[in-house]
Amino acid sequence: MKRLYKIIGYVCSICLLFIACKKETAEPGFLNLDDEQLTVLQQPFIQMAGNRMVPLNTNLDVVKVSSSAEWCKVSIVDDKGTFLRVEVFPNEGFEERIAQITVSGRDVQGFTIPVQQWGTEPSLVVAETEGIDIIDGELDFTLHITSNVDFTLELPVWATNAGDNTPYIGSKLYTFVASPIAPGDRIGYIKVMTDGHPDLDQIIEVSQHQNVLQPVLGDFAPLSGEKESTVVLNGANFGTNKDLVKVYFNALEAEVVSVADDAITVVVPRAPGNPCTIKVNILGEELTYPTTFDYIKSWGLYTVTGDGNGTFRGGTLAQGRLKARYISLDGNGNIFATHRDEGTNRHIVRINEAEDIVESVGTFATPNGSTVGANNIVYVANDQKNGTSYYELDPANNWTPVERTITYPPDDGPPTASAYMYRLVYNPHDGYLYGVLGHATGPVLKVNPDTQQGEVIYRLGTVNPTWYGLTINPADGTKLYAMTNTQAVGYGPYIMDLTNPVDGFTKLNHATTTPGNSGVSGLTNNLETSGFGQAWDIQFGPDGYLYVSDNNNHIIRKINLTTKTIETVIGVAGQSGTTDGKADKARLSNPRGLAWNSEGTTLYISDFGSSRIRKWTLD
Repeated sequence: MKRLYKIIGYVCSICLLFIACKKETAEPGFLNLDDEQLTVLQQPFIQMAGNRMVPLNTNLDVVKVSSSAEWCKVSIVDDKGTFLRVEVFPNEGFEERIAQITVSGRDVQGFTIPVQQWGTEPSLVVAETEGIDIIDGELDFTLHITSNVDFTLELPVWATNAGDNTPYIGSKLYTFVASPIAPGDRIGYIKVMTDGHPDLDQIIEVSQHQNVLQPVLGDFAPLSGEKESTVVLNGANFGTNKDLVKVYFNALEAEVVSVADDAITVVVPRAPGNPCTIKVNILGEELTYPTTFDYIKSWGLYTVTGDGNGTFRGGTLAQGRLKARYISLDGNGNIFATHRDEGTNRHIVRINEAEDIVESVGTFATPNGSTVGANNIVYVANDQKNGTSYYELDPANNWTPVERTITYPPDDGPPTASAYMYRLVYNPHDGYLYGVLGHATGPVLKVNPDTQQGEVIYRLGTVNPTWYGLTINPADGTKLYAMTNTQAVGYGPYIMDLTNPVDGFTKLNHATTTPGNSGVSGLTNNLETSGFGQAWDIQFGPDGYLYVSDNNNHIIRKINLTTKTIETVIGVAGQSGTTDGKADKARLSNPRGLAWNSEGTTLYISDFGSSRIRKWTLD
C-alpha cells in the first residue's frame, strides 16, 4: 500500500510540475486600444443619437465592459475579431454630459475612457489644435473635426482636398494633400469657419518642411530600347514619392512607374531622338546621367485627326472630324482624304500635320479615290459619271476643284450608264491616269491628264466587278494591281501587264469567297489560298510589299509577291478598336484608304469605322 501511495505521489508531482511549466510559458494576456482608435472614441458625440465601433487589441476569451450612465451603452462585438462598440442616446439638454466606460479582463489591467456628448449648445472641436507638421516628402495630412453647426473649410493655396471633404454635422476625418516643395519650409493655415458662431471659428497652422538628401546617380539598364519599353535608373536618395520625381529623355518627359530610394522605373517615351540624354529632376534639382541611352526606332499606330464623330468639321488636328474612304499624299506632307458620310455632305479634305490643319478644299456630289500626279496635282475619281470625267485640284490654284471631261475615240468609250469609278491611279513612269470601272464590261481606262484624252485598254467581260483598290508597281510602272470585292470573279488582288493589256487580269489568290462576318476564316499565310474580308485599298510600300487594307477583318496585311506569302502587319483579325501603340496593342476599325510617305517611314490609313485618320509610323 505504501508503494502505491509513493507512485501516486510521483504522478501528482509530475502533473503539478507540468501545470506550472505550462503556466510559466503561456502568452501573457493583453487588453488595449491603439492610439488612433482611442482618439476616435474620445471625440465628442453631438446631441443626436450615434454610435462608434473600433477594433480592440486583446487575446482574452472574455472581456467585460460597463458604462457609468444609462444614456451611454457599451458592448463587445465579435465579428472576425473583437470590437468595442459605444452607443449614445439623444441629449435634449443644453449642456454637455460625460460618461465613463470601463473595459476589463481577468489578470490584465483594464482601462477607463471618458465619453463626451454635447447638448444643444453650439459646439465645434478640431482635434489638431496644436497644428500639423508635414515633414520630408510626406504630402498627405488629416484634420478631425466634430461639429453640431454648419461650417466651411479654407485651405492654403498649396493644399487640396484628397477625398470627400464636404463639411459634416457630426464627427469626421478630413483628408488633404500638400503640393511638393523644394528643400525648405513654408507655413499655411486651415480656417474652420462657422455660420454665425465666430467664437467657434478656428485657425489651424500647417507647416511643411522638406530636407531631402542630395540625390546621387548610378547607372541604368538596359542601355537601349524602343518606345514603351521599361528602364530602371539606379542611384541613391531618390526618396519614395513618385510625384516629386520627373525624368526626361532629351526633351520628352517619361512616365514614372515607381520610385524607391535607390531606383526609379520609367517608360521610354516615343521618339526622343539620338543621342539620348536621361535627366532626373527631383524637387527642381536636375541631374544628368553621363551615359547616353540608345533609342531604337520601332513601328507604332497613332491617330492624326478625328474623334469618332463622322460629321465633317474643319479646324486643328485636335478639332478635325471626318469619315474618309480614301486618302492620298503629295510631296509636301498634304494628306487628301475623301470624306463621305452617310448623307450628301461630301468633301475632299486637306490635312497637314506640320500646319496643324484640317480643311475642306471642295464639296462634291460623288468624290471617290484620289491620286497625286506631277507637280503635286491631285486627281479625284468621279464616282457616278460613267468614267467620263474626273476632278483636278492644282496647288497652284489653292486646290480649287475643276471637273475635267475625258474625250474618247468614237465608238470606243466607256459604258454610258451604271459604271462606277472607285479609284484613279497616276503612273509616274508614263504620266497617265488609270482607272477601272465597276460595270458589266469592267473597262480599264487610260487617260492623259494634260489633254484629257482617254482610251479603253481592256474590257473584262460579262461579270460585274467592284474595283475598290488600284495601284501601280513603282519599280517600273508596267504592272497595274487591282483589288476586287465581287464574288463572281473571286475576292482578292489581280495584276495586269500594261505592256500587253489585252491579256487582261491575272488573279493572285484562288479564294473565291469572303472570310465572312467573323473576319477570321480564310486568313492564311499562303497568298494563293488566303481570303480577304472586303479589302479596299492596295499600295506598295518602301520594302516592295503590297499592303492591303482588309476592311471587314480590321487589319492591314502585306503581300510578298516573290514568295506569294501574306502576313498581318497592324491589328488583330476580327478585333475592331481605336487603340494606338505598337503592333501588339494597335487596333483598327474598317480601314480603307492607304498612302505611304516618300521616305517610306509612315503609312497613312483612313480608318473608316472609327472616323479617324491614323498613321503607322517608324519613330
